Amino acid sequence: AMPVAELCLDYVLRRHPGAKVIFGAETTAQVARNAALALKGPRPLPTDEIESAFQAVAERIVNPILWPNA
Repeated sequence: AMPVAELCLDYVLRRHPGAKVIFGAETTAQVARNAALALKGPRPLPTDEIESAFQAVAERIVNPILWPNA
């Protein structure tokens, strides 16, 4: 199984070729893992299946700019 972070990064890179991805990290281990994932490049994914699964999710849930300040 593919780790969630890898699935997310691969999806964005596959869906938006040439996109620049900015991701956060709280530890140096997370930075190292994210850098390693980015260097691997996108792998084949069931993009249509992923988009279908999130089709009914409200925009306020998937768009961070719409999240309330905590």
